[in-house]
Amino acid sequence: MKFSIYTIWADYYFYIYLVIFIASFFSFLFALRKLLISKEEGEAAEDDINDDALTGEQKEILSQDLSDKQIIESSEKKLSSQPELFEEKKEQNSVLSPAEEFIKDISDSLSNIDKRLSKLEAAEKEKNKKSEEFALKFLEDIINDYDSLDKEKVKARIQFLISDLKK
Repeated sequence: MKFSIYTIWADYYFYIYLVIFIASFFSFLFALRKLLISKEEGEAAEDDINDDALTGEQKEILSQDLSDKQIIESSEKKLSSQPELFEEKKEQNSVLSPAEEFIKDISDSLSNIDKRLSKLEAAEKEKNKKSEEFALKFLEDIINDYDSLDKEKVKARIQFLISDLKK
């Protein structure tokens, strides 16, 4: 059975599925919009909490949180004025965590790879230099022996040279 795109327009099942798809798509969009609106209203309601609505226990908890913040800020100021404490922590942190060791090993291996690549590149350049010298000498020999060589031998030597240079 061959299927043609033009026969789909004559089939009423196509239109039924199309209507179902469009209806479900729009219902999805409306549900998503309602969800976003309800989230925005919830965030706005949390921001508009009045102190009058809080119970006595909740006010105590909030005041304790504020006093804790003040204690933390004052202790941070005291610690910042004593740099010796930070130096001791640095010495204690000289032992690396497993994640830090892993990252350090990776960076070391990458630097080793760079060194090895530079050595390989240098060796390749040296090899290319030798092959260029060989090609130059080979061509000079062909020119020197040109009168004594026949056409087929010259052609064979040039093909050999080309194959060597392609390597």
